[in-house]
Amino acid sequence: MTQRTPEPANKIQKEGLQETARDTKGFRLRSFAFPLTYMAAIFLLSSIPDDGTPESLPEKVLQWASPGLQNLLHLPLFGGLAVAWYRALRPIVENRHAILLLVFLVTTVYAFLDEWHQLYVPGRYGSWTDVLLNLTGIIAALWIMDTRTRDTAGKGAPSR
Repeated sequence: MTQRTPEPANKIQKEGLQETARDTKGFRLRSFAFPLTYMAAIFLLSSIPDDGTPESLPEKVLQWASPGLQNLLHLPLFGGLAVAWYRALRPIVENRHAILLLVFLVTTVYAFLDEWHQLYVPGRYGSWTDVLLNLTGIIAALWIMDTRTRDTAGKGAPSR
């Protein structure tokens, strides 16, 4: 009777680590899909021309919303983008402060780029007021996410 020799434990462990690394890499790529799609949606919204004669449904909605309402919508729009990036990066970045800083930088740069992009859309313009509203939404969302994370960590959940 031939005895089967067991595989060395370190080989099994290495294979397990490789499998985990592959799963983590796939997870990382998938976790970026939502915030990147969200950014594309913002780009599409800010690409709608405002030439006074709405033809498509998005143009009609843009015409319907007053300028004051359009300005206020910057708050939840960019706050939502910050939350999307926070949730995408939380499983990957260990340090809480690093997540907050990274999300702030990514969303702030995108806020500036979005306003710059609008300079080239007919009937639209970029404004410093919009940038400040974007930043306010970003900061408010990050403050809420950080407060929730710290509150959860204080109740026995592991902190990052």
